Amino acid sequence: MNILVTGSTGYIGKNLIQKLATTKHNIYELSRNTSKDDTCNIIKNNKITCIINLVGIIKETKDNTFEKSHIEFIKELIEVGNKTHIKLFIQLSALGVYENIQTKYFKSKELAEEIIKASNIPYTIIRPSIIFGKSDSSIAMFSKIMRLTHIFPVFAGGKYLIQPVHIDDLTNLIINIILSSKYINRTIEIAGPKTYMFKEMIKAIKKNNKTKALIISIPMFLSKLIASLGNIAPLPIDTDRLTMLLKGNYIKRRKNNSIIQISGTLGLESAD
Repeated sequence: MNILVTGSTGYIGKNLIQKLATTKHNIYELSRNTSKDDTCNIIKNNKITCIINLVGIIKETKDNTFEKSHIEFIKELIEVGNKTHIKLFIQLSALGVYENIQTKYFKSKELAEEIIKASNIPYTIIRPSIIFGKSDSSIAMFSKIMRLTHIFPVFAGGKYLIQPVHIDDLTNLIINIILSSKYINRTIEIAGPKTYMFKEMIKAIKKNNKTKALIISIPMFLSKLIASLGNIAPLPIDTDRLTMLLKGNYIKRRKNNSIIQISGTLGLESAD
């Protein structure tokens, strides 16, 4: 199979490319900034049959918005994919989509899923929880903060639930999707084997890193104040991200024949 991976320079992309390199598939990479005409030529000239879209951002900048990264880019890929008769479109979405989480991030992810489902291209949508593993950009950042500052703030009490998934579980799933037709036109929610309260997860990370960092619980009123400041300043929290934290990031069991729910096998102790 000839596979095109978008967002290949990100954390997930780099790990997926390494794993795909051990298979017999032909792998091509695409930058988000590639023009629509060039994208079409890449897909046509290389006879691409599968697109894996990993492009995504968690915070907007002036030049890189949710609209641009999550919606306009999807529309371009779908338009080109329809013209070139792509056999499979794999979209990396997010756990929490369609759970009525009123943030710009989730609204853009929801619209992206709708665009894909309305296309004529066979698809699989993956909604992972927060991802961790060697040199990841989220949990590794928590570890770095502990090592450098010797403190870690836990916003709004930290009782919200989180079910982190290991990068290997996610990339293995993507490989399985490529190999099996049972995932066609399905949505897959994947998280790790264990659900933590956020503050418990931070304690586990602290233990794994053998640090003496002081974990500070920030009360709700102060968390909201800091988050509001984060809307206009480069802080690690803003109003939308606080909203997402409070909603939790874990698999909520439900009956839906179009959604497959998977628990990974690797827990936080597998981080290295």
